[in-house]
Amino acid sequence: MIQEPFRSLIEAAVLAPSGDNTQPWRFDVEPSLARIAVSVDETRDRSPMNAGQRMARIACGAAVENIAQTAAFNGLDCEVTLGSGPNNVAIINIERERVEVLAVPQPIQDRHTNRRLYDGRILSNEEAADLRSSVANEAGVAIEWVTDRQELESLADTIGRADAEMFSQPAMLRAFLDNVRFDRPAMEATESGLPIGSLEASLGDRMLLPYLHLVPNALLTAGVLQRVFFTKARNLVLSASGLAIVRTSREESSDDVLIGRIMQRVWLVLTALGFQSQPMMSIPVLTNARRQGAVRCISVTEEAETIRAVLRFGIAPSASIQAGRMCLV
Repeated sequence: MIQEPFRSLIEAAVLAPSGDNTQPWRFDVEPSLARIAVSVDETRDRSPMNAGQRMARIACGAAVENIAQTAAFNGLDCEVTLGSGPNNVAIINIERERVEVLAVPQPIQDRHTNRRLYDGRILSNEEAADLRSSVANEAGVAIEWVTDRQELESLADTIGRADAEMFSQPAMLRAFLDNVRFDRPAMEATESGLPIGSLEASLGDRMLLPYLHLVPNALLTAGVLQRVFFTKARNLVLSASGLAIVRTSREESSDDVLIGRIMQRVWLVLTALGFQSQPMMSIPVLTNARRQGAVRCISVTEEAETIRAVLRFGIAPSASIQAGRMCLV
């Protein structure tokens, strides 16, 4: 059994988000060195949506941030050193003297993905300014807060086109469907993958989804289906109060980890303020897959290629069901 405080820190870490709840992380605890080594578990997600394991590194970065914030919340000294290789995410050194159970900050416990339509509330200038000052840029990674309605409308079209293109890629659509837990009750918090209920889909869409596996490739690129994917994503963005966009032109694997940490900081701030949030990752997924030679992408502009993460946020009822987590401790 993993001893404290490492057990508490890993329990906090696994509450981080990951693409389709694949949980692509590994934690190696060395109590004698008071150290946790975080790495990518490549077996968890080999889909083209995670080409080169970039999305997995971003998820691991969010897990590292959860560890760092939990340690700080409990007054525990914690030093994070980012790894030098594509799968070596970070080494986290922990204060040796503390052995008690740690309290996990409430925003880490409460944070979850909410795929509902939000209420479209417009933020005041003061609220928008507070958000812009809430999380600092770091080491060439910048946060862009989009709350202007005209800008949101433009980005809604861009994200809608990217979603339509992503889900018209047969391998990407089927990778997504493989992670939806059609084998379990809709409202079960499955330990891995996505509960059907978490998709917030209509009854008709729930009945249709399992059969998308059977759609011929030629039909996936047809105008009708692409329009459905476009409209769904566009409406989700238009219902938001804003978008938080993480940008960088840097390409090192350690930058992916930093992006994950910063995205998680943003998400936790939004959670603490009472906002619901959902990643809208089709632009970075397509950009990365194109660079890795996994797809031919035409919808992402040169300006959008620096986008590494997108989070929509707004006001809505809580998600119908939250995805569970595998027990690692």
